[in-house]
Formats: sequence, C-alpha cells, structure tokens
Amino acid sequence: MGGEQLDVIIASHVLHGSDNAGRALDNIRKLLGRDGLLLLLERPPERQSDLVFGIQPEWWRRTTEVGRPLSRLRTVEEWRVAVMHHGFVDALPWSEPAPDVPASTYLLVARNAEGTPGAVDTAPPASQGYLILSDQEGDSAAIADDVVEKLRADGHRTFRVSAGKHFSRPREDEFVVAPENSEDFERLLGILREEDKRVTEIVHLMGLSLSPDAADTDLCVVQDRRCSTAVHLAQSLCRGEGDTPPRLWLVTAGAVTLSASGALGVDSPIPSQAPFGAWDGSSRTSTRSSSAG
Repeated sequence: MGGEQLDVIIASHVLHGSDNAGRALDNIRKLLGRDGLLLLLERPPERQSDLVFGIQPEWWRRTTEVGRPLSRLRTVEEWRVAVMHHGFVDALPWSEPAPDVPASTYLLVARNAEGTPGAVDTAPPASQGYLILSDQEGDSAAIADDVVEKLRADGHRTFRVSAGKHFSRPREDEFVVAPENSEDFERLLGILREEDKRVTEIVHLMGLSLSPDAADTDLCVVQDRRCSTAVHLAQSLCRGEGDTPPRLWLVTAGAVTLSASGALGVDSPIPSQAPFGAWDGSSRTSTRSSSAG
C-alpha cells in the first residue's frame, strides 16, 4: 500500500479464522495510522456455529491442554484482552441487535496507541511480580506449574504459594500457608514487603478442580479452600499501608449461567472458553467482608 496509513479498518467475522490472531492484530496496527480505529465484528461461542463449522478439524484448533476442545469463536472479553495486549487502547465493546445482524454479534472498537504511525512496539513487556496460589497437588498444582513456567519464560518473577498445614518457606520464592489462617497471609505479604519483592498480580488457584464434584464432596471444605482463602488474601492486601494493591485474579471452573429470571438453564454450564485471568477485580471489594466459615 506504499506506506499509506489507514484511519479505520473493519474486520467483520474474519479474525476468528486466523491461525495466529496475535500476528493478525500486529499487522492491523502496522496498517493503521496514529489513533486509527479497529472495528472488530465477531460473535461469541455458540452451538449453532459449532454444529455447522465443527466438521472442519481446524475449527477446534484451540483445544486446551486439559483436553477441552474450544471453537475458534471468542467472547468479546477475550478479544478485548487480546487487542489491549497487542498495543490497542480504549477497547470498548458494543452490542445492539439490528434487523440484518444476528443478535449475538458484537462490535469491539479499539484505537491504535499513540506512537510512530504504523510501528508496533516489539519491546518485551516490563517484568511483573506474580504471586501464584495453588494446592500442593491435583489440577490446581498442575495449572500453577504451567503458569509459572510460562511467566518465567516471559521474564516475569513468580512467587509460588502452596496450601499446607502451617506457614513455611522452603525456598526464597516459595511459601506454604494454611488457607484457613488469615495470619499466614499477613505474614506472607509482610515478608514480601520487607524484602522489597514487588507483587503486581495475584492468581488464586487454591481448591480449583476441573472434575465434577462428587456426591460426597464436603462443601464446607471447598468453601474454606476457595472462598475463605480469597477473603483472607483480599483483606490482608487492604491492610497494607501505602501499598497500591495488586490485581487479584480468581480462576474458576464449572460455573453456570443464569437466565433473566435467575433460574438455571438445562444447558447452562459454561465451557472453559475464557483465557487465563479472564476475571480481575480490585482486592478492595472485600475490605469489610467477614471471613466465610
């Protein structure tokens, strides 16, 4: 195109077909001028599309490492995270049913970040400090191992925290805490602050299981491991004087959707389509919450 920069690029139901969506977004940024807009039209994962296009093996290329097949379609939140990661800013989703557009279709508008027109910042992201909480074994530990490996490969520092019976520190960047003991979290965060080990992201995996709950599952135990741990952690974060609280990512599995009436649907289980860290919220939400249990 002779180096000409574009003001607007409309990608209508095409990016989900790319084998490398990240590279496609980088190429779009190269074509956009300063403050150029990307109008991304896509639709979320749906059974009708999976039924029609699912006969193509490529449709399921996003199969996860735990063996769950994912179609090429992504939620608007997945695309929002992706475009922000690849240099776009002000990514805003729009969804307004129209006579000639399926109700499920959504529009994501994102702006090319300021900088040299058409240039993509290829510098590696600044190193972050990640606190990864998990069980000592099972699905939670396996996922944590994979997350830690990938984060370290990207140049980030990780601090591994495993559930145990009492507080300990086997290695410099590894800790053990008792999930039911709020004082252990206070002690953990205190040590990190004293040693100037900056944590910007916290990933909560303790108690996570990818298997359906058995009939004899002790829900109180599950609650203590999942909910109480998150509350203890959030409250400990908020007690840190002068600290800017890190983002707290609660990783879940087996969630269900609610209809407009609040009733659970027969086919309501949500597949694990969301990327790692799809939910992030401020730890200050639970400042005054009482611990479960």
